[in-house]
Amino acid sequence: MTERMPFDQEEMAKIFQKAEKQQQFWDGHYQDFVKQKKYLNKFVAVNNQDGQVVAYSKDLLKVLDKIKGKGLSLNEVWVRFITDNPQKLML
Repeated sequence: MTERMPFDQEEMAKIFQKAEKQQQFWDGHYQDFVKQKKYLNKFVAVNNQDGQVVAYSKDLLKVLDKIKGKGLSLNEVWVRFITDNPQKLML
């Protein structure tokens, strides 16, 4: 019996394209968020269509509640913790 992979190549390509788009956004805007001190050391959620900030807080659960309260799903936003000392992890 052959098991189906959870994603086919086309689905994986779409997932990687979305991840690349998100990374390009943060690469291009991260320092702008750092410069705006109100976002420093906070989780920031932006609308993934227009890049507008929809929520920010030191508490991730509050950010998630604000996203939900605005009628948005997690598929419609990107969330990143903004710090002036970002760490890159290699997994």
